[in-house]
Amino acid sequence: MLQSFRRSFREEERLSRHAKTRRFETIPGEQMQTDFGETDIVIGGKTVRIKVFVSKMSYSRRIFAKAYFSEKLDSWPDDIESSFIFFGGLPRTVVSDNPKSLIKDHYAAREDRFNEKYEFFCNYYAVRPICTAVRKPNSKGKVESAVKYVKNNALNCVKFNNIIEVNQYLEKWCPEISDIRKLTDPVITGPKTPKKHWDFEQTQMRKISRPPIAQLRHEERIVDINGLLRGDNVYYRVPDELTRKSAGAIAGKEFITVVYGGKTIISLDKAGD
Repeated sequence: MLQSFRRSFREEERLSRHAKTRRFETIPGEQMQTDFGETDIVIGGKTVRIKVFVSKMSYSRRIFAKAYFSEKLDSWPDDIESSFIFFGGLPRTVVSDNPKSLIKDHYAAREDRFNEKYEFFCNYYAVRPICTAVRKPNSKGKVESAVKYVKNNALNCVKFNNIIEVNQYLEKWCPEISDIRKLTDPVITGPKTPKKHWDFEQTQMRKISRPPIAQLRHEERIVDINGLLRGDNVYYRVPDELTRKSAGAIAGKEFITVVYGGKTIISLDKAGD
């Protein structure tokens, strides 16, 4: 009986895997797709496996890449912010996969889907986060192909002394090699290189008007019964609505910002509060 019940669902899942993905294009400055890949390269005479973050502007197909030894919780905001700086502007939406470092619950409502830190990061830059369908990589196919391109072109048979050299190399490779590659996708009209498409797309990007925050320390803290939140061995008074709740504390050298539900609740001056 159970097998009979499951049969229709299994057939639906099988057909979805073989269904042709519907292609779509976005307007200039609208969407940036992001993803991580991994590859083996030679660093310091030894073959090591690294993680490569890749972002791609969906309209111009312009690429940014950055390498790490591991994919950590803080890697995504740092990479996305590095992309913003490289592109010199902000897209309206950022498309990612479903890593646990970003997603609390893929099937939750939009306001509860992403974790506190990533939600705050996106609100800070006023970009809309989008996570792709589970186990459907084609829903971010542009960056999927970009990851393969970076691994097979930029990092194929190249040797480095350290991870810093890897990223210095990628920073030059992106504008000098990737930007002038020929675009063979038949749906692309007009110029056939990312650089020429970018000449127009960059005029549609929003300006970056706020300082970088990805490297700031982010911690989860329980507000005590007295409405006090502890950060860096100091207690800070926060609104009573946060009493006994878990809130995010984003700490810099001179300030601490308390966030809840992805929104800034209060910012405090460490010297004066």
